[in-house]
Amino acid sequence: MSETAVLLCGHGSRDPEAVAEFEEAAAALRVRLANLAPGGDFATGYLEFARPTIGEGLAALTARGGSSRSRACCSPRATSRTISHGR
Repeated sequence: MSETAVLLCGHGSRDPEAVAEFEEAAAALRVRLANLAPGGDFATGYLEFARPTIGEGLAALTARGGSSRSRACCSPRATSRTISHGR
């Protein structure tokens, strides 16, 4: 089992399409990480406007054994929809 858990953090949005775009990118990253580090764990979390929150994502990782891991990586990411100010 990998000793690394990854929490991909997004800002969140009231726009469901923006959240879906982020989750689509997260799903692709989840597959890639599973191929690179089998047995690792992965979750998403949002700062605001969407669920799960960052705290909920961390809690999910912990519930799945994250407290016994030696490393956790929290990575903030934004997608084009979440950073668009022209809408």
